[in-house]
Amino acid sequence: MTLAKALEKLNEFGEFLTFTEKFESFGNLTNVDIPHNTQKSINMTKLENLTNLTKSSDNLSGNRTYFHNQKESQLCHSFAAVSALRQALLKFLKKFVTADEKLATIEKEIENSDGKYSFKMFLVNFVGNVNPRSYQGLMNSADQTSTESQTAVVETVLGRMVKRTTFEIEGWKRIWAIREIFNELNLEIDNYKMEMEKIESNKFVV
Repeated sequence: MTLAKALEKLNEFGEFLTFTEKFESFGNLTNVDIPHNTQKSINMTKLENLTNLTKSSDNLSGNRTYFHNQKESQLCHSFAAVSALRQALLKFLKKFVTADEKLATIEKEIENSDGKYSFKMFLVNFVGNVNPRSYQGLMNSADQTSTESQTAVVETVLGRMVKRTTFEIEGWKRIWAIREIFNELNLEIDNYKMEMEKIESNKFVV
């Protein structure tokens, strides 16, 4: 690196430090008006309230997903995306990982509605991190006015799941359960990628 380039980098760093100092000065504020309708108004530590999101669909034919209850929320897009993601994950594990006791345990934890890798654990992480939305209607009663901002375009939701952003890795790689599963199986998550493919409805076959 030339001296001129190094000085340029130092100047950029100095500007960043100045910005940081200004940002930290906001910590001196004592009166901040935080609206009541933030995610803070819902206690997300009580995950047991999400237990009934999943219902068995054993009466359906093989490879069908479970029923999931979005309650009074308008998070159908995220429910669908997470359900598809989990099915893709199960198929991937069965195809690329040698069947053993560890894999069987992971699959059980994925399929169990109260398991370590249950649907609700994926959903909370997805809605809170990948496709940010409020949890209104999931853990409390809500009317249409309070949930109308939860809507989203499915293509955008899936894009957030499979694509990188300027500052973040792909959405599916930010889901804690998936990272834990890859670690358990000694798989390097950065060696894998996920893609989405458009399918015309009149050509779709179950």
